[in-house]
Amino acid sequence: MPTPEAIRRGGLGPAGLVAVQMARSAGAGEVIGYDFSSGRRDLALSQGADAVFDPREVAPLPTRHEAGAIDAAIDCVGRSSSVQFLMDRTREAVSIFGTFREEVAFGWRHWSGLALLGYPFTAGRVGHNRAAAEAALEQILAGTHDLSPLVTATLPLEDYVHGVELLRQQRAMKVCFLP
Repeated sequence: MPTPEAIRRGGLGPAGLVAVQMARSAGAGEVIGYDFSSGRRDLALSQGADAVFDPREVAPLPTRHEAGAIDAAIDCVGRSSSVQFLMDRTREAVSIFGTFREEVAFGWRHWSGLALLGYPFTAGRVGHNRAAAEAALEQILAGTHDLSPLVTATLPLEDYVHGVELLRQQRAMKVCFLP
């Protein structure tokens, strides 16, 4: 299990909630999320997750070579220990979707068929590029992705400092600043 400091922010922040919708629209058979916040877990369920858990309260998952291991995982925490945890429990691919600022050790135990990806697939396109952005926009316009639940505060631009403080204190998911 990742250490509490490694996952204290959880995986169902804005990136995680977008990943839930992406996985659902891509046809994932089951979408499972983890976060400390019950509010974020509830929001993930409303966005298409099949199940959500508090990482402090779940039994460890099987390792990648055992029955019941994860087929593919998306890390939205951005911590080395979180990615390492997923790599040790995922059969095929772990994609890093969150903001990442640490090294990850891809060791000998991962060499037999595990891929570590920088960005998840978006409608058959990989990476942050114009085609992926256009595909994401098409999904938003088609209604398969709803980003409105992510904006939890709207403030005038003059209140920028207050908005950033709301984010730091995790009292807002995303803040929309109006000119």
